Amino acid sequence: MKKLFFLVLIFCSFISFSQTKTELKSEIESLKIQVETLTNEVKAQKSENEHLKSLMISKLEEVSNSIKTFQGSATPESKDSPTEKADEKATVGKGQCKAITAAGTQCKRSASEGSDYCWQHQGYSGSKSTVKSSGSSSGTSTGSGRTIQTGPRGGKYYINKNGNKTYIKH
Repeated sequence: MKKLFFLVLIFCSFISFSQTKTELKSEIESLKIQVETLTNEVKAQKSENEHLKSLMISKLEEVSNSIKTFQGSATPESKDSPTEKADEKATVGKGQCKAITAAGTQCKRSASEGSDYCWQHQGYSGSKSTVKSSGSSSGTSTGSGRTIQTGPRGGKYYINKNGNKTYIKH
């Protein structure tokens, strides 16, 4: 009895949930139309994407060319004009300070007007005096003299065997 009831239940469910052939054919046709419409939309989107891509490439090229033009105009080639050469001659002493720092590099400050040196190095002579010393700075006499140099601030030093400056304390 249970088996019979179960079979009847399955048969009824097939009948009630099944579609007819005409319904299936009409659903297939509507699905085909939807697929065709979506295919056309995809093609339209692809062509629009290609158009936008070409526009972006052209804009990027324009920006790149503008940057190159801007960089080209900012190079020191513009100093060739006669007015700028005259301005350079008129501004004597407005260049970089010519003093050498204790570290051995050129001073990075601008020179004072009418001078080759900045405010700090105004009294700088730039010369290095050489004096023979009878001994080293530690007080031991080696018999060989060292070249004593005067720095830009008046300090006295010599170059040791490692190539470093050794200042002499007074």
